[in-house]
Amino acid sequence: MAKIEELDDLEFIDDNDELEEISELQDSEKITPSNPKKSSNLLVIIITFVIFLLTMALIVLLLQDDELQEQQEDINASTIIKNIQKNKIELKDSSKLGILTTKAQKLYNSGKKAEALEIYKDIAFFHNSLSQFNLGVANFKDNNTTLAIKNFEKSFLLDDLKFESSLNLALCYKKLKDEKKFNQYLNIADEHLLLKLNTPLFDYYLALVQYYKDMPISALSAMKKYNQKYFEKNKNRILAKIYTYTKDYQSSIDSLSKNKDSSNYYTIGLQYANLGKYELAAKYFNNSIGANKKELKSYSALALVQNKMGLYEDCAASLRYLIDKYPLKAADTFPVVLKIKPSLHDPLLAQKEFKNSLFNNALNRFALIFYFAPYKLFDTKQSSTIIEKGAKEIYIDDIKSAFSYLNQGEAISNINSKIIDGLKLLFEHKVYEANRVFKNLLIKYPNHSILHYNLALTYANIYDFQNAYKHFSKSYALDTHNNIAPYFKAYTAILLNKEYDEEETNLQIQNIGDVENSGQIYLLHKMLTPSDTSINVSDSHNKNTFDIILNLIAANRIGDFIAYKKLSKTLKTNLPKDIVSNIIYLDQHNQNKNIKDYARAIQQSLIYNSLDISPLLYGESFARELYIKTLSMAGISRISKEKLENEYAEHKDQTALLQSLAYSYIYTKEYEKAYKLYNILIDTHNQKDPHTLFLAALASIGANHHANAIALLELTNLENKKEYESRFALGVLYQEAKNFEGAAIQYAHIGNNEFKSKYFQLELKK
Repeated sequence: MAKIEELDDLEFIDDNDELEEISELQDSEKITPSNPKKSSNLLVIIITFVIFLLTMALIVLLLQDDELQEQQEDINASTIIKNIQKNKIELKDSSKLGILTTKAQKLYNSGKKAEALEIYKDIAFFHNSLSQFNLGVANFKDNNTTLAIKNFEKSFLLDDLKFESSLNLALCYKKLKDEKKFNQYLNIADEHLLLKLNTPLFDYYLALVQYYKDMPISALSAMKKYNQKYFEKNKNRILAKIYTYTKDYQSSIDSLSKNKDSSNYYTIGLQYANLGKYELAAKYFNNSIGANKKELKSYSALALVQNKMGLYEDCAASLRYLIDKYPLKAADTFPVVLKIKPSLHDPLLAQKEFKNSLFNNALNRFALIFYFAPYKLFDTKQSSTIIEKGAKEIYIDDIKSAFSYLNQGEAISNINSKIIDGLKLLFEHKVYEANRVFKNLLIKYPNHSILHYNLALTYANIYDFQNAYKHFSKSYALDTHNNIAPYFKAYTAILLNKEYDEEETNLQIQNIGDVENSGQIYLLHKMLTPSDTSINVSDSHNKNTFDIILNLIAANRIGDFIAYKKLSKTLKTNLPKDIVSNIIYLDQHNQNKNIKDYARAIQQSLIYNSLDISPLLYGESFARELYIKTLSMAGISRISKEKLENEYAEHKDQTALLQSLAYSYIYTKEYEKAYKLYNILIDTHNQKDPHTLFLAALASIGANHHANAIALLELTNLENKKEYESRFALGVLYQEAKNFEGAAIQYAHIGNNEFKSKYFQLELKK
């Protein structure tokens, strides 16, 4: 089994193909103490070397032939027998057989009939044993393992073949998955190994025995010591397998490369994948396919590497090729499983990810802006003007017009009063309640721009970006003077992987000189191009909170950490109890500390200080998730979980609190609890936005309810067809279920955009 990650904890399992040539290498595989592997070529190697010895023996005998004929009367039968056994003479060779037959015949003619018959008997026995050994090799290669065992049991009776026969018997039983018999014959082979001490192949044999006895380090030492010219290619094969076990993948590649054999391309590809060199891995898998070697396995491995490279469209094409060409075999290659990433729970990995994503991640960047963005009040001048017009109409006796104006003024005043009710809730972070207020108002006043804007912002703050996009669009359509709405519409479009209307945003920047909030529009426009570092940042203290956060994000992007430090301090001063302002300040002042010091700082700042936890109980998704992730980074997720459990015991009807507790269970690995709470949110609280459905699927995967996860992710995709996280998870789940076509559909939707999941990774089943 060869590890392939960073494939992130992905492992390739090799099934050890049978090969026809001595020079070919089996696929590299990891040796595990409970599962030693077989070498299908050992049989061929042994018999080949026996033939080599027999040939050498023949040459020696031919050179001595004349002398033997002159001294035939002095030949002793036991000496001949001993010479035969020592040199393993190949009896099928007619010339050798003739020599031995002549010697036996002369003994017989000289009256030593008993000795001659003994030679004939031993010759026949040796001949039969060697034939049985050869038959065993042939049957083994022909997958007739039961017959091979019978052959090797017969060849085992010959002392000179006890080592080879017992080792091959061990491999036969290994093939039959009879571990008891495998170990029995492997031990017998080990006992007879010393019989090979003075042969050129002793170190090679020793390495093989150690290899199969799960002693790879000893096997490596013996194989390195072996310096004979025989079986150099096979030596490289075994070395490659041992290097794979020790995770020295580069040395394994070097060993395989010496053989210059196209049948090794596939294995070299696996090893490059182990090193995380996916482009080289893909190259060798393609080379293997081009050389018509192991096409099924090469395509299967290529699909996995393409997945790791973020080339999902190519991955889909590879999967479709497999199911088209190998409909009955494709499902048996590389069984995969979807796992939650370790970085979700490992403090060190979480800290690294946190630093890289607090501002550079699009979701976090835009969520920060939404969190601090101001909600809109009504236009007091507009309502006053209408009421004044109504009063004037009364004085000029136009009662009909007066009623019209005054009724309109009363309606506007009523809307304004209700908007104020919603804003009061937002001051307490009661986003879900404010959302309901604004939704109900829109039923009666569907063309009110400010209502649409405020409703959209509440949706954005609970991560329902589909509805946020819809209402930001409507708000701007009703009032083109709302110059923030087109930017927020664009941000939600980006988060939904949609194209946004550049004409709308460009129009705002073109008219920037005519608006009061020109500084905000300038920075909002710059946020659309995260690679743009030509930004003017102001760290002035005379700013409102929204200005501060926009400048703070910009300062971090361009690396102006002096301004970033000043702005984070100002933000915390303005909002001393706010969770998000404290986390930003904490990050700025502790980002270079080690994880232990950082963890202590987090505890001091977020646990022991009396912060306002209203967002956890009632409100914004960004604050909730950022807080729980930060505590997880410090390894203290249980603290937030326990705090939320206590709150939940008193306020079970609060949607946001339920969201917070379910999310905290994910970070404490209590997936079953999270799964149950998300079901309550969906079924009882009607929380069916894509983000909640996705988190419910995440909990389902952690709790091993993969069928439920598929259903939830399908619902997520219905709401947001371009949500890559859910597409990726669903693709792997379908691949896990051997539904390659379903997986290919999901991967094709993602495309070749090098997307990397924050939550999941593809692994091979152990």
